[in-house]
Amino acid sequence: MNRFCLLGLALSICANAIPSAFAGTPNTTAAGAVSYEVNQGWVTHAIDEAAQDRWFVFREVGGRSYCIEAGVGVATYVPLDPNLTLYSDGAGTTQLAANSDGTSEPGMNKGARICYASTQSLTTSSPAPSTLRSFRVNVPIAGGSGDSGFVRVRVVETTLVSGQVGSGSNNWEYRLYNLGTTNVTASFYVPTTGKSSDVTLLPERRGSGNISALFSGGFSNSRPVYIMHNGAPGTVVGTLAKTDANGSTLSEMDVFPR
Repeated sequence: MNRFCLLGLALSICANAIPSAFAGTPNTTAAGAVSYEVNQGWVTHAIDEAAQDRWFVFREVGGRSYCIEAGVGVATYVPLDPNLTLYSDGAGTTQLAANSDGTSEPGMNKGARICYASTQSLTTSSPAPSTLRSFRVNVPIAGGSGDSGFVRVRVVETTLVSGQVGSGSNNWEYRLYNLGTTNVTASFYVPTTGKSSDVTLLPERRGSGNISALFSGGFSNSRPVYIMHNGAPGTVVGTLAKTDANGSTLSEMDVFPR
């Protein structure tokens, strides 16, 4: 027997000797959810009539915003249309949001998108808390059709962050642009101060206002400002401006994706 046959025999024996416990659990249920690391990019999973659900779990940090997106894989040759459901826990028991039509921009033909700001309670403590969230992507396939394909998903953090700001004798103003075609809800998180009230950014316009006025009692510590919103990645851009008592701009700094 040559060495190639021996190698093949050894591999076959090893494969059969692997206990089933190490074979892994398909992520077709919440119990088998795959751990997804935020911003790791698109991941692709096969789907068919027997496996129409794929489950994932990721860690959400308070004071941040996220966008979950799903679409059919490029090697899918039937008109499949995925939908998404986000749950408030890692076990997939309490629904937070759902989407089946890829609302907001960039436009989707066959896809789904959930964009949201963290709902975790934010107090004056720092750093912000974190928790596990699970989501399910479902691709309906007609029984007996024999259809199959691929679905791809990703989780993108959409939080914007500024340099260090403070209150004192000067005001800080937000100047944010909504580049999308629908309203965007935004809010601000300042470490050791907490979360602000919400502001609405109208489509294709600039929204502005005093940041301190959005916090009961304002904020007095010099900290970065985190901007959360429910728009898609790249929808919200802008600056924070330091102004004097007359409203004149003293300095201005860009806000960047975190």
